[in-house]
Amino acid sequence: MAGQGVEKYFFQVKQEVTSDWKDLAFFLGFDGPEISNIDYRNRDDRSRCMDMLQEWKRKYKDAATTEVLMEALSNAGLQSVVHGLKAKRIRTGIRTEPATQPETLTQPQQETMGQPLSGKPEPVSSSQPEPVSSWHHHPVSTGQTELVPSWQPPQAMVGPSRKSDVPARPEGPKKLFIVHGGEDKESLVEPLANEIVDQGVPKENVFYDMWSIEHATSIKESIAFAIQDRSCKLAVIVVSEDMMKKYWPKTEFEEFLKRGIRFFPIFYGVNLADVRTNYSPTLADTRGVEIPRTGNRVDDNTIAGTASTIRKILRSL
Repeated sequence: MAGQGVEKYFFQVKQEVTSDWKDLAFFLGFDGPEISNIDYRNRDDRSRCMDMLQEWKRKYKDAATTEVLMEALSNAGLQSVVHGLKAKRIRTGIRTEPATQPETLTQPQQETMGQPLSGKPEPVSSSQPEPVSSWHHHPVSTGQTELVPSWQPPQAMVGPSRKSDVPARPEGPKKLFIVHGGEDKESLVEPLANEIVDQGVPKENVFYDMWSIEHATSIKESIAFAIQDRSCKLAVIVVSEDMMKKYWPKTEFEEFLKRGIRFFPIFYGVNLADVRTNYSPTLADTRGVEIPRTGNRVDDNTIAGTASTIRKILRSL
């Protein structure tokens, strides 16, 4: 019976998910080219979402279950849709277990993480990834995550701030992490990530979700590992109207603040006063670049100049 009946929830999902369908597609296992094909062949977001869900069912067959769909919705930060599906299952007499449970943090983790965002599950995994020299995460079976203390000025972070049984990861090459919303991939983020690599930064040192998270690996753990990697020296924050509404980019940005990692903001079609008032005064007051949003792909000269600035900053750290 696995997978039977999941299609009856597709209409409700596409009505509620709309513009967030790309995030859901990513957590359902679609890669960049597949998402782009679905985007191109449909005229609006609801049609794209329905097309993606039907393609997911065809692709994974009996493995495409309601539970898997709920977990992907939860991972994408779409808890309200999950609650709606659970309510519908209860009304139709189908017993369901929660798709995901918020993770129970230990006392040290609570002290370092602070309070999770209201109404959202804690995104940082409680599993300790193995030390590796690339961004790709390797599954592990036991251990706890070494979490970094809440943000302090960089000079205060020299040396261990608390005793830990977890061995320190060896310093590796200088890496950067691109924080962004899915809607900005095609017009800015994808060409910028490629240009950074073309200008000489090794691809494995640039955490960009479309190539840094492998299939069949935990997305939460991969992101948590990359953020905690001591080789990560720079966070590039692409700030847009869509990005400021997202759960995951905000969580990633807050984790970099806690680590005291240097960040470079790209203000993409946003007003700095709005960023300061509605999102983060710290981010708004940090020197970065402003790129207007025109609805088209950002021009090559702007992409190249921005990539060059990022490369120089990374080299200086």
